Amino acid sequence: MTNKPLIFALSLLLIFSCQAMANKTPKQLKGSVVELESGEKIKGAVVTLEKDGEVIQSITTDESGNFELNYVEEKDQEGELKIKISKPGFAGKDAQPTADENAEMKFELKKKASIHKAVILPVGSAKHPDI
Repeated sequence: MTNKPLIFALSLLLIFSCQAMANKTPKQLKGSVVELESGEKIKGAVVTLEKDGEVIQSITTDESGNFELNYVEEKDQEGELKIKISKPGFAGKDAQPTADENAEMKFELKKKASIHKAVILPVGSAKHPDI
């Protein structure tokens, strides 16, 4: 009894697996998020990688405001990549990733203006306790 059919089947499986892996390329995008005016790095900012509106990966910046996105790109798949950065208290930002994988990206977020409401009290309504 021979194992030729089994060897043939395993060989086909190996060939198709290698072919599927050849269509995928591991990619890495890394960089930092800083405050626009001061240049201070922003920790806890959410960095989201999207392709045609579909979220591929979403992470938060570390203590130093840095991030690293690792994903797999399929060679046959077309579409536009977009990076979205957000953090409460800051205006969000959308950007295109750089074509150079080795380049570190730097995103600047602008603080949102805080609105303070004035409270107007009627005359005589607030009395000092010592009067």
